[in-house]
Amino acid sequence: MSIYHYYIIEIDLPVVTGACTINGAGGYSTPLTCTDQADPVTEIKTYKFTDSALILRESDIYLAVDRVAETTPRLKAGNGLASRATCNITFDDFINDPNEDSPAVLADQSILKRGTFFGKLKARNILANKAIRVKYYKRDGATDSLVTTNNYIITDIKRGGNNTWVLTSKDVLDKADDEKAQFPKVITGRLSGELTVGSTSLTMEADISDWSPFAGYIAVIGKDLLIITNASGTSTSVTLTVVRPSSFTLGSRLIINTPAAHITGDEVLRGRVFQNSSIYNVLQAIFLDVGIKPSEYDGAGMQIELDSWLGNINNSIDCIFYEAVEATKVLNQLCATFMIDMWTDTKVGKVKLKATSPWNTTAAYLREDFEIIYDTVSIEEPRELHYSRAFMQYDKRALTLNDDDGNYTRSSFAINTDLEGPKFYDEEKVKRISKSIILSNRQNNVESADLTVTRYAQRFSNRPQKISFEVDEADLIFELADVVEILANENQDFAGNAKQGVRAQVTQITPMYREGRRYKVSTVTYNPFVGGVDGQDFIINSTSDVNLFTESGGVVTADTYNFILDGQAFGQNQLSQAITAGSFPSGSIVNLVCINGAIIVGKAGDGGNGAEQAGSGSNIPATVGTAGGLALKGTAGTTVNVYLNGNTGDLGNGSYSADGYLYAPSGGGGGGNVNFDF
Repeated sequence: MSIYHYYIIEIDLPVVTGACTINGAGGYSTPLTCTDQADPVTEIKTYKFTDSALILRESDIYLAVDRVAETTPRLKAGNGLASRATCNITFDDFINDPNEDSPAVLADQSILKRGTFFGKLKARNILANKAIRVKYYKRDGATDSLVTTNNYIITDIKRGGNNTWVLTSKDVLDKADDEKAQFPKVITGRLSGELTVGSTSLTMEADISDWSPFAGYIAVIGKDLLIITNASGTSTSVTLTVVRPSSFTLGSRLIINTPAAHITGDEVLRGRVFQNSSIYNVLQAIFLDVGIKPSEYDGAGMQIELDSWLGNINNSIDCIFYEAVEATKVLNQLCATFMIDMWTDTKVGKVKLKATSPWNTTAAYLREDFEIIYDTVSIEEPRELHYSRAFMQYDKRALTLNDDDGNYTRSSFAINTDLEGPKFYDEEKVKRISKSIILSNRQNNVESADLTVTRYAQRFSNRPQKISFEVDEADLIFELADVVEILANENQDFAGNAKQGVRAQVTQITPMYREGRRYKVSTVTYNPFVGGVDGQDFIINSTSDVNLFTESGGVVTADTYNFILDGQAFGQNQLSQAITAGSFPSGSIVNLVCINGAIIVGKAGDGGNGAEQAGSGSNIPATVGTAGGLALKGTAGTTVNVYLNGNTGDLGNGSYSADGYLYAPSGGGGGGNVNFDF
């Protein structure tokens, strides 16, 4: 029995259902042709087109589809925003009218035969940003079944050759395109009078609806940040009450400001403020400003994903977006900062995201000549995906200064030296992750920055593979961004067998049209790392300010995790302790094993100041030293076991002979007294 595949294309356009005239004459029942009516009543009409000459069970379908070409989104594996999904459809034009029941056509039936269908459709409608659906159907015998639907928004339609029209559409993230969308949204006003350095009120030519509620906004004039405490006014004039300190604390973040005098006519920009916020709050604001409606992104799914993988940073983002920047650039930086993949799932027409982590569970097991079509596997190891080190700067305090390195006060750096030496790759490759204006010196922000660079080095230090292959429609049992395990003959282990345990993230799924329906699948492998996929224990390479949670790559389930400190001193540098457990899921057990004389020690306190002879002849007494730091800090809900000597017993991957030291740091010595004899 033969199987047939075909398309039905659906385009949603508004049509006027009530009175419709243009310059006193009958219109064509579209908003563009009913201009005599100030606010005509409309409803959505769905136009349907197909490429199949089969007798279909749906009515009012035009046989007009010549060709459909789709490009599916490609994930960047934690390196930024995915590429846009696009769809180009070529229609064969024909003689007919898209508005047969309109007043104009009913009054003059000759219009039905005048011009062409798509020519008149374009003339009477604004097609840009209207919904279009590409439906894939399969007929098996007498049964039609809908295989999948892809949702897009129309961006353009233009005449092609040979009496055709080509319609271009993209996914909903096109609304954040660099050429048309910024974040924060460009909202400005102009000062109605001069502003001195000490002024705490300003009046400007602006619309009060753009500045209220004021709590989420900040006024920006040049490099001057003006904290809004009240806003009032009309549609033409707005008065803001402001505070303008030279420095201020936003949540737990220090912001350096530059108050200045301003003159009449100076531009006032509206910035965005986030205090004790979450990543999802920032995303919501971006989507709002670029016109992506709540129905066009998977809000509930995003919150679940972010809570699972980045829950440690919830309610702790303190940042100001003080200038309008291309929205895609902002989203790219956000994705890179937290190793998030973001794309549009065209099946539902919604923006989705997924955190890039080696702890993602496997969604499918795919074997060549079973789920994977034989001899379709291609494997490459691109050099540009290999990085053994990752570096990120953050905590910018003087926000309005440029992005030079010196204007960021903190950085995170992760290193995996295992394969850097002359016997292996013989190079040190550093991935410089985009600087972050979101993260601050807040403790869990520091942890998140460390987590990002650690995850990056874990994944890309052993050159990842790009594995592509083809599957039949029946074996497409996974989705974009899922993690799958791949068993392919071409991917051999040391003994020449098909390599087991190869886990990869699905980065693209592209439909193909040969016999039946196939899909080309592109993936990027996860590098198996110590303590992760291969089930070994974590060897700690960092020698100061160690966060065990980030060293694990950010686990998401409560379990037992073993960390090995081997033969070195592990101390305290910038943070308040040498080793901290970090944000493990409640109920976790952390075993910390010292071997070969490893030492855990906090930083000693600073010494006190000695006594001084002041210029007036009086003495300045000596001061006491400061307290020492912490060697080890636990986390509520997490059990931490420290092994310093003897046999540990089986910790899950065998036992260890513990040998190490946990030293309490001393306080700083007091300053000495002095006798002055003149």
